[in-house]
Amino acid sequence: MKGSNCRPCIILALTITILAFVSLLRIEGNFGSVAIKNIDLFSSISKSAAPAKAVREPVPGTDPSDATEKKAQADGVSGIIDPDMNKIILNNKNNQGSLEYFFDALYRAEEYGGKVRIAYFGDSIIEGDLISQDLRKNLQAQFGGKGVGFVPITSVAPRSRNTINHTFSNNWQVAALHPKFNERHMPGISGFTFLPTSDTFISGPDDSGQTKAYKYSWVEYEASKLFENTNSFSVVKLYYGPVTDFAFIKYVIDNDAARVVNLPRGEMVRELAIKGLNQARKIKISFFAKDSAEIYGVSFEENGGVYVDNFSIRGYSGLSLNKLPGSMLADFDSFLKYKLIIIHYGVNISGFTTKPEFIWYRNRMIEVVEHLKGAFPRASFLIVSVNDIAVKQGTELTTKPSIPLLVEAQRQIARQTGAAFWNLYEAMGGADSMASWVKGKNPLASKDCIHFSHRGGKKVADLLTKALLKEYKAYKAKRIANNNGKYNQRNGK
Repeated sequence: MKGSNCRPCIILALTITILAFVSLLRIEGNFGSVAIKNIDLFSSISKSAAPAKAVREPVPGTDPSDATEKKAQADGVSGIIDPDMNKIILNNKNNQGSLEYFFDALYRAEEYGGKVRIAYFGDSIIEGDLISQDLRKNLQAQFGGKGVGFVPITSVAPRSRNTINHTFSNNWQVAALHPKFNERHMPGISGFTFLPTSDTFISGPDDSGQTKAYKYSWVEYEASKLFENTNSFSVVKLYYGPVTDFAFIKYVIDNDAARVVNLPRGEMVRELAIKGLNQARKIKISFFAKDSAEIYGVSFEENGGVYVDNFSIRGYSGLSLNKLPGSMLADFDSFLKYKLIIIHYGVNISGFTTKPEFIWYRNRMIEVVEHLKGAFPRASFLIVSVNDIAVKQGTELTTKPSIPLLVEAQRQIARQTGAAFWNLYEAMGGADSMASWVKGKNPLASKDCIHFSHRGGKKVADLLTKALLKEYKAYKAKRIANNNGKYNQRNGK
C-alpha cells in the first residue's frame, strides 16, 4: 500500500528531472516519432542576458530630462544602439543632391515663408497616420504650418487615426490600387478613388429645378483636440477627378447653413477650395451625382508651413505604384507641389527568402521610383528601409532572416535611382532590436513583432526628424557660406 502511494511522487520527481535536463542542455529536435521543443524551465527565475548598451536620444525640441523620457527609461525601453547609425545616406545622381529640392524648399520657407509638402507612401506600418503624424508635428513646430494634410474619403481603420475624426456613409464605391487594381475608375494619388452610389431624390441646382434621382454619399471630418497643430481647420480643399454628368456638393461647416457648389464635367484632376472657414472644427460634405463622379480626398492646411500627406495601403508592397498614370500624378502635383517623396515599404516583401527574389524586387522597385520621379520632377526622394521584424526561435525573439537581405536591396534601389536612404532597421538598433521594442510596460511595438505602437511610431518619427534636420543643418551652413562668398566677391572683399 505504501509503495503505491509513493509511485506518483517518484513519477513526478523523474518527470521534473528529465525536464530540467532537457532545459539545461537546450535539447531540441525530432527523435524517432517524438518531437522535443526547446523549453526553458527556469525562465522565470533565471537572470536575463544584459541588454545591449543603448544611447537614448532626446525627442527633437524637448529636454532629455523631461518626464516622458524618464518614464521610458523606467520602463526599460531602449533607444537606438549607436547614434551614428541614425543617418541619411545621400546618393547624388546627375550632379543633383538627393535631398536638394527638399532642403531648398525648407530654406526658402524659413527665409521668405511659403509651403513645403511631403508625400509619405507606405503600407500598414504608417496606417492611421502612424510615424507621419509625429514627423508632421516635429517639422511644423520648426517651420510652421497647421493641418493634417490630405485625407482620403474613407479608410479601413478611421478610428486608429488620432489626428482627425473621420466618419462617412457606408455606401461609397471604392476603386483601389490594391489588392485588385481597378482600371475602369483609376485610383488617385492615395491609391484610392471614391464614387457616391446610393440613389436619393432631391431638387438639385440644375436648370430644371425638378426633383431627380442622384447618387448620394457623404463624409464628415472633425478636427482633433489631441494635437495643437490639428485642432481646427483654416484652409480646406477638395480634390476630385472625372465627372461624367451633372454633379454637386452640399457642405456644412460647424453648424452653419449648407452651401452648394457644382462639380463641372471633366476628366482632369481638379481642386475646389471650400469657402466660409474661420478656424472651423467640423465639416460635412454630401456628394450628389447624376452619373459617375470620382472623388479623391480632402486636404486640411494653412497658407504656409510644412505638410505631410499619409498615403498608406494595408498589405501593399508598393510594386504597382507605376500603374498610376504619370499624367494623373503630375496633375496632383500641379496643385500640391511636393518637395519630398518618402517611399516606405517592405513588410509585405519580408516573406521572400532567396537572392533571385530580392533581385527581382529591387529591379521592379527601381522602375517604380523612376516612374514617380518622372511624375514629380521637382521633388527629392527618400527611401526608408523596412524595420526589424522578429520571429521566435525556441524561446528567443530574433531578427527574421530575410530582413538584412531586404534592407540591402532597398539600399541598392536608392543608390541606383539617386534617392536618399534612411536605414530604419539600423536606426532602431539593428539585429534583434525588435525584441527590445516589444518589451516594457509601454512597448514601442505590437505583439506581432512587426508593427509599431503609437509610442513607437513617435520614436521612429523623432529619429527620422533628427536624421533629416542634421543633413538640413549641414546643407544650410554650406549654402550660407556660399552666399557669403559670392557677396564678398561682388563687393571686393
